[in-house]
Amino acid sequence: AGYRVIAPYLRGYGTTRFLSADTPRNGQQAVVAVDIIALMDALKIDKAIFGGFDWGARTVNIIAALWPERCKAMVSVSGYLIGSQEANRTPLPPKAEQAWWYQFYFATERGAAGYEANRHDFNKLIWHTASPKWNFDDATFERSAQSFNNPDH
Repeated sequence: AGYRVIAPYLRGYGTTRFLSADTPRNGQQAVVAVDIIALMDALKIDKAIFGGFDWGARTVNIIAALWPERCKAMVSVSGYLIGSQEANRTPLPPKAEQAWWYQFYFATERGAAGYEANRHDFNKLIWHTASPKWNFDDATFERSAQSFNNPDH
């Protein structure tokens, strides 16, 4: 039997659209995993081999933890671990907190406006910051940058 590779966008990226303006724009970690389970159900896929990077890594970790019967195997690379809201209340050392500066910035009205006005440049900065040894060219970034131009983002 052959395998199919399915690489879906996260909600609010690429060609995805919310069906209702009333739907909360939510990136909560389990919600994104539920989206993948719903996609599998729609495609009648009982079990899959999952691979993920960054948010995708956290998503496949959650699927493996909450729906192990749906997970044949998993590759999880350079991503967020399944988060604990309780553990997140404890501050990290300053150098570690500095790495998350953009999350604090985006939680402000100024940050939301700044991101909206500078979406392309912010995303490129985060690419450089998160992968300092990756010498990607502009064409590589531009292919992915299109996925950020989404009114539901």
